[in-house]
Amino acid sequence: MPVGCISGSNQARKGCVYKLRLVQPDYQINCKGDGCDACDTRNIQNGDITFPRSDCSYNITSATWDQPLILKITGYVNGQYDYADRTTYLRVVSQGGNQYVDGGLFAWDNVQIPDIKITVTDEEHQMAGRVCESFNDPHFYTADRYRWDDYKPGEYILYRHKTKPYQVNALYGICNSGYANCNCGVAIRSGNSMFVMRTCDYISQYETRTHSPDIEMRSCDDSSMIIKENGGTYTVTLPIGTEVKFSTSSGWGHDQYIGYIHVKPSLLDVENSEGLCGYVSGGSMDTSDDFTLRDGTTIATTHANWETFAENWRVLDAERFFVDKPLVLRQEIHLQQYCICGETEDEGTQLNEFSYKCGLEGPLKNCLSQTREAAVFHKTCSSSRRKRSVDGHHIITKSLTDSDDIIDNREMYIAPDSELSAVEIIHIDKWPGNWTEVKAREVCQSSITEAVGDEILETSHTKSDGYIETCMFDIKLAGDTRFLEATVSSLQEVAISEISRNVSLFIQDNTTETTANSKKSIGEMLLGNLCKNNCSKNGVCQKGVCICNHGFGRQDCSEDLTLPPRNITIPMNGICNTRERLCAKTNIQGVFNSRNITCRSRHWEMLKDGSWSYVSDYQTYDGQYRNSYLVSCELPTARRKKRATSESVIADGYEISLSTDGNNFGDSVKIMIYDLECFSCYLENNTCIELDTCPIETTTEATTEHLASMSSISITNTSTTTKSTTINPATPITPVQSISTTGSSTSLISTESTIKSVSTSEQKTEASITSTPKDDNSKSGNIIAILGGVIGVVVIIILIISVMIYKKMKLKNNGHIEDNLSEQFQVPPKETAMKPQFSDNYLREKSNNSLGNLSFDLETDNISRPRTPVELFAVGNNKQ
Repeated sequence: MPVGCISGSNQARKGCVYKLRLVQPDYQINCKGDGCDACDTRNIQNGDITFPRSDCSYNITSATWDQPLILKITGYVNGQYDYADRTTYLRVVSQGGNQYVDGGLFAWDNVQIPDIKITVTDEEHQMAGRVCESFNDPHFYTADRYRWDDYKPGEYILYRHKTKPYQVNALYGICNSGYANCNCGVAIRSGNSMFVMRTCDYISQYETRTHSPDIEMRSCDDSSMIIKENGGTYTVTLPIGTEVKFSTSSGWGHDQYIGYIHVKPSLLDVENSEGLCGYVSGGSMDTSDDFTLRDGTTIATTHANWETFAENWRVLDAERFFVDKPLVLRQEIHLQQYCICGETEDEGTQLNEFSYKCGLEGPLKNCLSQTREAAVFHKTCSSSRRKRSVDGHHIITKSLTDSDDIIDNREMYIAPDSELSAVEIIHIDKWPGNWTEVKAREVCQSSITEAVGDEILETSHTKSDGYIETCMFDIKLAGDTRFLEATVSSLQEVAISEISRNVSLFIQDNTTETTANSKKSIGEMLLGNLCKNNCSKNGVCQKGVCICNHGFGRQDCSEDLTLPPRNITIPMNGICNTRERLCAKTNIQGVFNSRNITCRSRHWEMLKDGSWSYVSDYQTYDGQYRNSYLVSCELPTARRKKRATSESVIADGYEISLSTDGNNFGDSVKIMIYDLECFSCYLENNTCIELDTCPIETTTEATTEHLASMSSISITNTSTTTKSTTINPATPITPVQSISTTGSSTSLISTESTIKSVSTSEQKTEASITSTPKDDNSKSGNIIAILGGVIGVVVIIILIISVMIYKKMKLKNNGHIEDNLSEQFQVPPKETAMKPQFSDNYLREKSNNSLGNLSFDLETDNISRPRTPVELFAVGNNKQ
């Protein structure tokens, strides 16, 4: 059916179009309501097809109406092993004749087009069993399951997509007295966002200094990645479906090293991945091309090439992630976009109101938003404020959206690559102590097969031989089984990931009778045997996750929650600067094994005479669990009101302790709140020294942004000795002008009200201004200086006005006002076509609309006449 057009030229006919909408028929949607988009273990919503276009519509032009319409469709990547083709339908919808003005004029209106049957061939089954691993000291599996080792410290590219901005870097440091090399950092890049965890701050060829994990989410994009956390185990899903999982709670050196790092490639990584995880071959697994170098060449996957392959993927300077400002986050990114076309809407829905999801970076849709899951982490943007602490060994990172959301990140030192590459590998030939090869094999084999049975290994396309081999090697290296737990946990997580993706194991027909006449699928039965340490017999295993009994926590329910958090710290050594922060809450860093955190605090104050005392009883309230290593405690709001009543208080703070059961609290930490530019205080002994001078500006960036929530406003008047003036906003006031006693400057408080000038006595009455003078002589001197300044200003104003009146009368008498203004401003006449010489590209408040007390004609003046917002802010629009 032709599409009509008024013009007959081919160029014009291309502009005459009729739009068709592509939708998924609602009869093939399996469920309705909120449950359809529920998140599962894969963090990906279900789906069938996507479109590599900018929207879910196609245009039929007048020039091409008789040509075939080719729809480009991409199979949906859902991370599941379906093992069978899927059938779906596509519906092409025309515009209804009753949905626009003069509807029904087009022949295409209300056309019923039969649904198009589409067969989606599942290719994701080829990804079964493919998982890249780095665990313990460290042992590696490429994604295609070639096992190899690397023993040299430093930062390496573990995984990188060749064409898309996704990358995982791993950091390794010397451990086990120099006999091993352990995971101590992982950084995941997705576009211009990055999630970083590290447990070390110093790596050399001789040693590695470790600590509790530092975690930071550098993100300006809420959809960059999905992060889930469970007791020290983190799962990060990238927009293309690639999954990264790592854990600090498994293995030797709990919370000091990262036990394992896994990268589960998606179908979009096939023939597009590189790094230590190797090349992901198309079709079935092929280890012969795993050792692909940067230049694209391939070397044999043999023991002799282990070191060559590893060194080739040691990071270059531009590829470093464990630095203050990674260079890759500055890159411009342009990606192929995908759309998911929504199901059919109700009859009468406008074409532009159909539901669809576009702008996707891959043919899939993550099922959780960043805001809901990853906001629990300390989150910064690329331009977030970072500064070095006083001791020089920490980097203070501040959120752009919350002045109180700061963390201490220890400054990172990594020795030059030339030194780290030269580390000699120590070979141990003899078995230590009473260990033998036979004994080590028995211990490793029994522990691994008990945790992961043969049926689980077969179902998850995994073999235990390599894990037993690495376990024996670790015993020979360490002389004990310290690395065994991480080896078992790594294997269990591989099995959980693979079983969870196998759809056939969870269908209704594959169920088994259990107790109480209930049924479980084969998948649920297998996952129920894969919990870490069998939940320490303090919980129930459900789908590979421990549900701990009351009073127990951690990933394996091994932690007694009556034991409070220990070794906690407050960022910036417990100092809160009122010039930079609201000081309404504080972050606390440590190790937290429960999401239920109770804060207990007691308020104290310090006076000018050097004394300090507690001014409140203990208060308990719920804390905010951010992740396993960060919580936040609010500070009672009564602090500001109390402090505003007395100028003798120069600092205050809180003594804070935490509990995981609400009853047993641990050691206390302190936070001290004061103005660092007016006082020098020491939290260790609760002492403060008043500085000689304070800057004029006392309103902090934080308090400026949150003026509405403040309980006090500070104004500073500069004199020989600085004094602080406090206004109580509870009393209605008129904003006033503060004049320094030196007469050098005038400081204003900006509000939405009109500023009025009042006398000193009126200010004191209306604004309830209070001050603490040094002595009576200083007070008298200040009064005299203020009166003298006011009289001087009045005299000067009178003189200026007199001169201006005189000049105006003189100009008026001579009849030269218009000539004078025209000569100074050269305003072109309205009736000419000449463009004015003055650009409109400036803010309204920057223009001058008067000269002395001579007012311009606002109807004809090109500079100061009123303008619409379009005229005022339009770039390059100079029309009057």
